[in-house]
Amino acid sequence: RVLDYARADFDQTHTFNVNAIYQLPFGKGKMFLNQGGIVDKIIGGWEISGLAQMGSGAPITILDGRGTINTASGRQTPNSNLTNAEIRALQVLTEANGKIYWINPSVINAATNRASDGYITPSSPNVAFTGQVFFNPAEGTTGNVGRSIFNGPRFFTMNASLLKNVRFTETMKVQLRMEAFNVLNNVNLLANTQFPNITSPVFGQVTAAGAARSMQFAFRFEF
Repeated sequence: RVLDYARADFDQTHTFNVNAIYQLPFGKGKMFLNQGGIVDKIIGGWEISGLAQMGSGAPITILDGRGTINTASGRQTPNSNLTNAEIRALQVLTEANGKIYWINPSVINAATNRASDGYITPSSPNVAFTGQVFFNPAEGTTGNVGRSIFNGPRFFTMNASLLKNVRFTETMKVQLRMEAFNVLNNVNLLANTQFPNITSPVFGQVTAAGAARSMQFAFRFEF
């Protein structure tokens, strides 16, 4: 059907990755203080590196969780009295009722935390709460909300490492490493699911985040 024509579930609109390695220009064989002995052991062999990753989130497809007409159960989109453009305009990162949402919480029933309570048409007698915009399709019909109309929360992280090489012979050296993951401790919020169900009690919520900053140290002997 035409409404199924959309971006792939794994599409990522924007992604950017960059990594760099830089050897400090000090010590034996380098531009500055080019000498061996204790000087090289202290100031030589230093190296820094980093990896930065940034991208937009994966597509989010709103579901009603039922199979009503030639569709597999679980991939049926709901009905809405809004256009896809108007639904996209509902995407906003906000905090309400002690929770963080990626969609305007005004379209969620505060009593049940659901975007639909089972009513199947957007006619006034069947609206469960003020502001409801998502409805379950009736039997033998299919939803009018498109697939992949949102992007999930964007992602950014930066990893960095500092290492020191201490060479003893041409074939033997010790390497000391300090590595930090998510060195800026950026908070990467995660949508509850890529396929939120309008009858789920956590619909539209951000319930998790990526890993916080962590560090590790390593000792390596090469021969």
